[in-house]
Amino acid sequence: MNYTIKITENDKESRKIVAMIKELAGDNPFVSIYEDETGLSSGMEKELEMRYQQVLKNPTDGKSWDEVKTDLKKTIFGGDYAAMSGSCSSVYGLFKSEPQFSVTDFPADSFIWKDWI
Repeated sequence: MNYTIKITENDKESRKIVAMIKELAGDNPFVSIYEDETGLSSGMEKELEMRYQQVLKNPTDGKSWDEVKTDLKKTIFGGDYAAMSGSCSSVYGLFKSEPQFSVTDFPADSFIWKDWI
């Protein structure tokens, strides 16, 4: 079983709590304490700003999630199920048979993974 304790502030009180947890954990191999990098890199910020400006200049260029989902389920793949991750960074489809598509059906920077469960 895993437990997560998330301390989001970096003030005197939160550092005190982290120090107490580290002291309690000692050298136990089953306890991992690490600091997450949660901020955006400068490259990510530039990419998001570029995309935001694109949307402002051309608000009708994109597709709604319903259109993307329909394309995934029927037009592009004939898929049986399509969904988007909570952060909207990933779209996936589930298929009863192997989908027929070309990598050219997707933007050049797309990551495509196929496997059988």
